[in-house]
Amino acid sequence: MAFWIVGVGEKLRHATDIRPGAAPAGDWIPTLCEVWIRVPFPTVIGQDPRSKNVTERCPNCTEAVSQRKYRDINWDF
Repeated sequence: MAFWIVGVGEKLRHATDIRPGAAPAGDWIPTLCEVWIRVPFPTVIGQDPRSKNVTERCPNCTEAVSQRKYRDINWDF
């Protein structure tokens, strides 16, 4: 399973096989394209996550998801 997330300060989604919640907010995690991103911080209850409107996906992660035949989902914090 691949989770498409928008790391802190990022403008596109990267895929990771690390389950949401497995790493604390602010920690660095590897993506499937071998770029390291910071886990986003939780959104305040009642507000929409800022990343919700980010639809562009990293092309290298897209290729990795396809090659590994992962199921995938956008995940917003």
